[in-house]
Amino acid sequence: MVDDADEVGETLFDLDDDVIVRPLGGRVSRKHVKFRHVQRLPPRVGSVTLNRKLVVFVPPDALDPVRDALFAAGAGRIGDYERCSWYTDGTGTFFGGERTSPAVGERGVEERVPELRLETVFPAERHDDVIGALRAAHPYEEPAFDVYELVS
Repeated sequence: MVDDADEVGETLFDLDDDVIVRPLGGRVSRKHVKFRHVQRLPPRVGSVTLNRKLVVFVPPDALDPVRDALFAAGAGRIGDYERCSWYTDGTGTFFGGERTSPAVGERGVEERVPELRLETVFPAERHDDVIGALRAAHPYEEPAFDVYELVS
């Protein structure tokens, strides 16, 4: 059973039912599930708000220009907050083939470069704008990024 209480700005999921589950690499089985979840959501107008998470790897000096472009395209909004993101440092590796023009290092050599893992969220309907802004602002010939559907 699922109840929906959108008229007061909350969504209530109340599930008490048998479901079929299959753990990764495991056997299919039937389980009885009791689940209750209440989450504050912005009021919906006609359809569900679907969000995505973008994870992209950028050189440290490109962090602010890439963030600015993503935010201008509609990313980084959570409720009444804007320009929301998270980042941490790491090391990126790559080997550029014969037809590449690496922004860092040289083709034909495996490179190890300092990079930042940048994460932010965006509404699904802004996907093309956000990815277009990412590609335009990112200094790499082939930016490495992932996009995840968010369930919330």
